[in-house]
Amino acid sequence: MKNKQTIFFDLDGTLLTSKLTIATSSIAAINRLIEQGAEPVIATGRTLCEIGHILEKTGIQSCVAMNGQYVIYNGKLIYENPFNKQQVKSLHMEASRNGHEMAFYNADHIHVTAAHSELISKNYQRVGGTYPTVDSSIYLKEPTHLMLLFWLKL
Repeated sequence: MKNKQTIFFDLDGTLLTSKLTIATSSIAAINRLIEQGAEPVIATGRTLCEIGHILEKTGIQSCVAMNGQYVIYNGKLIYENPFNKQQVKSLHMEASRNGHEMAFYNADHIHVTAAHSELISKNYQRVGGTYPTVDSSIYLKEPTHLMLLFWLKL
């Protein structure tokens, strides 16, 4: 019996080009790997809502998302590790007191605490995204798997 190989792909600078697209040659190589029985997996700090189009385009069905906080194997969730709501609230309150904005991530959504922030806007433009929905209390209603703290210079 032959051992199955698992191959992990990062996105930025690896699977994605500098224009945030996937090269046709990369898709062809991934298809060859799948045909040969290998299991391609995306490993990223991004969330599922940011990489769904990449999974679809490449045919990859497994990912380690949000720095390991959300793991899908063959299209099925096999592990998740959301933060404790009280800990998220505590961090959010401390950040707010110090004038810093945040982003809260789960598989389906990204929400930020401020509208029209140049720092937040630049962050999401850099990865080809759009400005997230503003909801500073989303962590009380939905799980949070990843957070960003936007450190504003005061």
